[in-house]
Amino acid sequence: MNRMRIYPALKVPEVWRFDREMLTICGLVNEEYQPCKVSLALPMFDATVLMQFLELSLMMGETSLIRHVRQWVREQLAKSSTVMEEN
Repeated sequence: MNRMRIYPALKVPEVWRFDREMLTICGLVNEEYQPCKVSLALPMFDATVLMQFLELSLMMGETSLIRHVRQWVREQLAKSSTVMEEN
């Protein structure tokens, strides 16, 4: 079964593909998936950041990982609000 042919028919807007070495984020464009730099669903997460979290998931427990991700999100939001205040 070729899922990458089924998903466009279902209008799935974004697919993440992970091959144990690399994460690729693909967005649906004209009924085909094209690589994207950032997630459409989670725009503050690019493939590099998501890979870092996947790697961390192998080294820490679920609760610790969730705390780490939440802290990272807080830091990113704080940075973006600081930038917005400066402009």
